[in-house]
Amino acid sequence: MKLRIALFLLLGGLFLLHGCLFPTVVTKEDDGRLVTLDRGDLLVVRLEGNPSSGYEWELVDPLEQGALEQVGEREFVSEGNDDIVGAPGTFVFRFRAVASGTIPLQFVYERPWEEEPIEAFSVVVYVR
Repeated sequence: MKLRIALFLLLGGLFLLHGCLFPTVVTKEDDGRLVTLDRGDLLVVRLEGNPSSGYEWELVDPLEQGALEQVGEREFVSEGNDDIVGAPGTFVFRFRAVASGTIPLQFVYERPWEEEPIEAFSVVVYVR
C-alpha cells in the first residue's frame, strides 16, 4: 500500500513537472498558430536572426498581468563558434503560463532606428 502511494505521488509530481522539463517550443514555422498550454507550462519562442546586422526580434507589447509572464530576459544564442563576429543565431524568449486565458504574442524583427520591421511573427496562446 505504501509503495502504491509513493508511486502515485511520484507520477503525480512528474506530471506536474512535465511543463518545466519539456517546454513547448515555437519557431517561425508556427507563425499564426494557436498554442495550448496548461498552467505552469513553459513556452519557449525561438526566432532566427543576426543582431550584427542591427536587426533584433522584439516583443511588440509588454505582457500585462494575465495568462503569461515572461521568464528572464530575451537571450541570443549564436550558432557554432561564439568567437566569430557577426555569426547568425537564435533569439530566445521564455514565458510561463500562470493563469487561464488567451493572449496574443507578437514579435517584430526590426532595427530600433527604422520605422518599419522587415518581418513579423505571432502566435495566440491559450492557457487551460
